[in-house]
Amino acid sequence: MSKPLLVLVLRTALRAPAKAESATLVCEAEGDQPLITSWAKNDIGLQTTGRVQINEELSATGIIAQMTILSTHRNDGGSYTCSAKNRFGEVNNTIILRIVEPPERPVSVKVGEVWSRAATVSWSPPFDGNSPITQYVVHYWKDIEGASHRLQERSVPATQSSVLLSDLQPGTTYLLRVVAENDVGRGESSEPFKLRTEEEAPTAPPTDVTVIATGPTSVSVTWKAPPREHWNGRLLGYYVGHKRHQSMEPFAFHTVTAGRSTHLDHRLTRLQKATRYSVVVKAFNSVGSGPESHELLVETSDKDSLKPPHLYVSETSDTAALLEWEHPRDLPENVFTHYMVYYRPGSEGSWHSVHVPSKDKRFKLTSLESGTKYQVYLTAYSESGVSDPSDTLTLLTEGKAMAPSIASVGGDTPYFLKLHFIIPVAASIVIIVIVIVVAWVWVKKAQFRDEREAARVSLYAEAYYTLPHKGATYFPPPQQVIAATGSAQDDAYDVPWDLPVARPKM
Repeated sequence: MSKPLLVLVLRTALRAPAKAESATLVCEAEGDQPLITSWAKNDIGLQTTGRVQINEELSATGIIAQMTILSTHRNDGGSYTCSAKNRFGEVNNTIILRIVEPPERPVSVKVGEVWSRAATVSWSPPFDGNSPITQYVVHYWKDIEGASHRLQERSVPATQSSVLLSDLQPGTTYLLRVVAENDVGRGESSEPFKLRTEEEAPTAPPTDVTVIATGPTSVSVTWKAPPREHWNGRLLGYYVGHKRHQSMEPFAFHTVTAGRSTHLDHRLTRLQKATRYSVVVKAFNSVGSGPESHELLVETSDKDSLKPPHLYVSETSDTAALLEWEHPRDLPENVFTHYMVYYRPGSEGSWHSVHVPSKDKRFKLTSLESGTKYQVYLTAYSESGVSDPSDTLTLLTEGKAMAPSIASVGGDTPYFLKLHFIIPVAASIVIIVIVIVVAWVWVKKAQFRDEREAARVSLYAEAYYTLPHKGATYFPPPQQVIAATGSAQDDAYDVPWDLPVARPKM
């Protein structure tokens, strides 16, 4: 009696095959010959194809059937059945094959509660790639144009689908994305999304504060913005405070609007002659003001202030303005050693200064923008100090103002207007246009060549059918001298010399 038929499915793999790897299934059939084996996936028969290779070899007790799937992908997973039969019967054995791969990107990523220094982020678990997710990783970084920032990571256990980010800075925009990870590797990250924390008052004072006496009743204060990481939001301006030194009175603050420049200045006027003052500066945003800078002492001049020259604008053009001034009538002509002209575009931001010799009573501002308002004022310097500033004048250059540039709230140029974005895009457009033009020229040449060939064939056909075929003898045209090269020789070979010649009647 023959041995009973036995079919075994063995050695599918020590682990599930990863995507793009090969998977091999081995089926050992034991029994009398002839043995016939076959494979099926989800009850559909399989044959050898480009990616599926089925082989058999005889063994001492039967047949070893092997099926290999090359470069597997997710759709190759399923229920595979190996069947073996002989004259005694048929036996089937089934195994489930799963293709493992990195997880898909997390979905439904959203921001929950947001505070000044923390925020919650949640998401929905994605397809795990047939391998359990081991953890999630949250990437986040500051979204500040033109500045590089460290990429931060937060690992989250696979059992959680939310995280509390607690190391954020106030008033800061972050970009975040979430990625899932399993034993195969990390999957694709979610689409980046933005998160902006609530603002707090600035936590640092302005830096590089300087105070210089500019006369008996005025001082000049200059400073720089606090370090950006201490703004805690968008700076709206500064408070410049002063009071008499060692007095019990509070500081009297003047508001200076913040501009795009981080270098600022302010002139304190109407002070008392030969008096010591304490000066402080502090920044503020929409929430409140930050700490004050260290008190700086300054003493106004003990000499009488000089009257400033009378400043006026005599003419303007698209890019220039001519300033002129009159010397005070009650002062000696040579009392001033030089002048300083201050100007700035608009009504905020830093002042630009220009030194003018004392012999000049006019100065031409150049390289201005057309159709733009400027503020200007003048101070005069003498051996005894600096005069009070002249009246601040507002002038408007001629012409049309340039189109305002598209800028973000922080005054940064957006990514799509920067050269490292525009140049590759422009080059790509030029290449596309060149390819289109070359293709059009090639098509036109091909059409012209086809039309010329069709016309020539038509001409030969017409000549053929108009020749006398019956009752006449065809005589070729008189012999012509034809050049050895050129199209004339080619055309000569196309003349139908082999037409049948009609014989004359006897």
